[in-house]
Amino acid sequence: MSGGILWYPPKIQISGSAPRLPHYEFCVTNLDQLIGELIRLCLINPAGYMGYRNEHVVKVLRQDNPIDKMLFP
Repeated sequence: MSGGILWYPPKIQISGSAPRLPHYEFCVTNLDQLIGELIRLCLINPAGYMGYRNEHVVKVLRQDNPIDKMLFP
């Protein structure tokens, strides 16, 4: 088995006829999108849910985050 943690979904798919080990990937932006959908469906106020956050936290959460506009309107 092999695996990886990615920031974005992979852009290419590897193919071939040779036997391969199972490969699993975790994509951070997919998790962000899931959280955004849960916030929307559960009618959660993101500002109230996130509580206090300093400048560094805000910068990290805004960087390449598909739901940053939802978290910081």
